[in-house]
Amino acid sequence: MGLDPKDGGLPMVQDLVESGIDEVPQRFVKPAEERSFSAARTEDDEVPVIHVAELDTAEGIAKLNSACRDWGFFQLIGHGIPPELLKQVRKTVRDFFRLPREQREAYAIRSDAPSLASQEGYGRFFVPSKETVLDWDDLVYHFLPPIRNWPSNPPEYRKVVEEYGQEIRPLAIKLLQCMAEALGQRASFFSEAFGPSPHYAIRLNYYPPCPQPELVIGISPHSDLVGLTVLLQDEVEGLQVKKDGQWRSVRSIPDAFVVNVGDTIEILTNGAYKSVEHRAVVNKECSRISIATIYGPGRDRKLKPITSEEMPPLYKEISMAELLEAFLSGELNGKGHLQFVRIV
Repeated sequence: MGLDPKDGGLPMVQDLVESGIDEVPQRFVKPAEERSFSAARTEDDEVPVIHVAELDTAEGIAKLNSACRDWGFFQLIGHGIPPELLKQVRKTVRDFFRLPREQREAYAIRSDAPSLASQEGYGRFFVPSKETVLDWDDLVYHFLPPIRNWPSNPPEYRKVVEEYGQEIRPLAIKLLQCMAEALGQRASFFSEAFGPSPHYAIRLNYYPPCPQPELVIGISPHSDLVGLTVLLQDEVEGLQVKKDGQWRSVRSIPDAFVVNVGDTIEILTNGAYKSVEHRAVVNKECSRISIATIYGPGRDRKLKPITSEEMPPLYKEISMAELLEAFLSGELNGKGHLQFVRIV
């Protein structure tokens, strides 16, 4: 059975499923109070959908502003990235996870060192302790460009993932410029805050089918630590967003991106834009993949919230390095990133 070397021999989810298990191992069973998987979705209560062309209008900027303030999430359509590339990157991710265990583990996350750089590779992203209940998710995490070598299989892996990352980056920058405009800031506000060497990475998630999906969570509730996340789903739904204390399912729109505000943007906007809890659930019949591209401040940047006489700072100034150190120490979880920075 395949093991994640970094975590001292913890089984990978995919290998558990392929071994033919009928019951979920205890290490993956979430506490009963966390296992409320029902989620609302009505026509009037869905994550907003924005067409890129709308962002060239005042009405579209207002719609973006409302989505970032009220939801912290929106779906983006009409973005112009070729459907064929989206199809290729989905196929490439699935093909990687179909490789024999030995080939996947050739790119395993191996280091126990508590640094973000050590988390690059295939495996399980940062397990704080031996008591941590594991998510039903295997992943590959890359910096763009990667620090480690690209996997050699599938043969097209590097070309497709690299091209995909090159397409998403200018889209993320455009969205940040529009968000700055919506806030009444100069278009370069976020680019300046993120610095000349922003954090840019991609997380490839694989959620195998689960024999007892009611006992597990694909990714536990959390808010994203960094700036902006641009997520490509497949046709299998599983993403849920928390709004007004309730979980809301995010429908899968063909070739749309799900975009969400991260913690550093909430800090920089002094709480105007919300970094919202979200999670992924799994099912018994189908596997699911998602591809998250992550863009945020460089490690050396100081995060300073926008303030005015009418709005004093809600968050203390903090460096990205300090925020990452607190995260990697295992002290923070869920919305703990923002509680750590918030001025009481």
